[in-house]
Amino acid sequence: SHVAFVRGRGFAYLWQPGRWLRRPDAEVVLSFALDRPLTATRIKEVVHPAAKVWIHHVELHRAGDVDAEVAGWLAEAHRQAIPRKPGRRSRRAGR
Repeated sequence: SHVAFVRGRGFAYLWQPGRWLRRPDAEVVLSFALDRPLTATRIKEVVHPAAKVWIHHVELHRAGDVDAEVAGWLAEAHRQAIPRKPGRRSRRAGR
């Protein structure tokens, strides 16, 4: 149902909104996680699921929609998703 891009944690996702929405406006949505909210007219929605995570949704209608602006957002999301060091336990471990 979706493609996830992961670097220690998921930082971007491609998914088909038609699987969950009755009449979606786009065939594909790109979602990406940042540590801050963005405001841009092409961002359809921003959700705040955790204290330091904002998920941004961008509708994609054609390949050209992934332009320099979107690529910059994805690069920022990738940088922020720094992998954990080997052997380091997550804070949830042992709970």
